[in-house]
This record gives sequence, C-alpha cells and structure tokens, in this order.
Amino acid sequence: RSQVGERTATVTIAAAVIGQRVDIDLLGAVTGVDQLELLDLLEEALDAGLLAEDEDIGWVTFPHALVRQALIARTTRNREAQLHLRFADALEQGTDHAGDALPAIADHLLRAGRLCPPQRAGAAAVAAGRRSLDMYAAAEADSWAERAATVLASAPDPEAVWEVRAEVDLVLEEANRRLGRADRTIAALGRVIEAARAHDDARLLARAAQERALINADVGFHFGLIDHELIALLDEAIARLDEAELPERVTLLAWSSVVRSALPDEGRQKDLARRAEALAVGIEDRPDIETLVLLALR
Repeated sequence: RSQVGERTATVTIAAAVIGQRVDIDLLGAVTGVDQLELLDLLEEALDAGLLAEDEDIGWVTFPHALVRQALIARTTRNREAQLHLRFADALEQGTDHAGDALPAIADHLLRAGRLCPPQRAGAAAVAAGRRSLDMYAAAEADSWAERAATVLASAPDPEAVWEVRAEVDLVLEEANRRLGRADRTIAALGRVIEAARAHDDARLLARAAQERALINADVGFHFGLIDHELIALLDEAIARLDEAELPERVTLLAWSSVVRSALPDEGRQKDLARRAEALAVGIEDRPDIETLVLLALR
C-alpha cells in the first residue's frame, strides 16, 4: 500500500477480487467511486505497475497473476467474500450479456462462501454448467456441477435444496454421458429418478426418462439392446405426466415407440408413434420433437 494512496489501494484490491481482467464499469458499481475519480485512481495504480492497460477500452488488467494474488492477500477473508458477493450482485443486475456473465456470477457466489446461501450459489453453478453444455464443453460442465454439489452439501436442510440438487445431477448426467463415463452417468441419473419419485415430481421424472432414453441410444452404453427397465420408466413417466405438458408427453411417447422397435409387439409400437404424431401437431418451433416423431414413425 505504500506505493499508492489508501483509496487507490482499496480500489486495486477490489479489482484483484474481480479477476485478472477488470471491467472498469463493474469496478465502479461495486466500489461506489464515481467514474472520474475511479479513472484517476486507476491511473495511479497503472503508474505504480499494479495494473496495466488492456487491449479493450473500458478494461484494465493485472501485469502478472502474482501481483493480483499479492493484492488479494492484503485483505481479510471476510472482506474478500463480501466483495465476491457484491460483484455477483452487480453482474446479475447490470449485464447485457447474461449468458456470458453466468460463469463469473457462479464463481463469485461460490467464492463468497457462507455469505451466499447454498441454494443461490448452487443454482448459479448449475446455470454456468448448462452454458458450458451449450458451448460443447462437457468437462467444464462436469466441474461446475461438482462445485454445485459441494456447496449444496453444506445446506442445513437438504430438503430445502433438493430441486437444485436434482438439476445438478442432470448436468452431471449429461456432461458425463458426452464424456463417455457410463458409471457416473448412470449414478447421476439414478439420483434424479429417486428424487422425482420421492417428491412426486412428474415433470422431473419425464426429464429423467428422456435422458435415460438418450443414454440408451448412445454408442458405448446400451445401443441396439432392448431395455425393459427403460420401457417401464417411460411408461411410468407418461402415466404421471399432466396432459397439459404437451412437449414432454410427445417426446416420451415417441421415445417409448422408438425403444420398442425391436420388440415383437409392433402394434403397440405403431400406436405410440401415431399418438405422438397426433399430439405433435399442436407444438410449434420444436424441430427436435419433429425429428424424434419422424424416427418413431419409420
């Protein structure tokens, strides 16, 4: 702190908590320093070599990770956790690119520790994991789900966070299915099915049944085999699902038809396909469902 003034040191430490690259607007929102004074303080930090110019206007960066870590070490853990929480709040409220901000929001909330309720931190990590899956980064999604599971394990009442925990397991299942890890995939989905039944959640059971069908279709799992356990799960999910849940019902009917294709009961298989086709007429802009129904009708 001897290199710069007290206010500059405070702002620079806050910047270090943000990350290696720092959005100046975000830094100002959290520290409460007005734009002109903030620029003066950052200029002092730049002159002292604590920060460096970034290639993008409106950002600064740390010249080396060690500089950043040294600055973080100068604050208390409680102060650091509070800053993480405030940065997450600012990102949630102020970003125009929510999808891009999801990993940063989740990371800040997880690093806030006990200052952030486990349910909020876990849900944010799930959202970051879903974004990773959308970006075809399965290993990264698996990591987010593991971090979410860890923070949810600290919840004082597990029943209060069971829905988020089920979402964590769905991310774990999909990530590990893509990574070809059969044991982890089946274990995660088993927990989802157990939770859906325990809480009588028909929609969650329907999602689990769809994922189970995808597992069955993946090479390296049970491709080409008749899975009577899957057939029973699909039938159970269809029976429990509300009639109003049209996309889910059509998807389950189509999958139920597809997985029965190798059975001798051709009449049942075709009946399920025709029911899916009839209901699919009322669904728009879902090419995935249309493709699945066409597969069932073949």
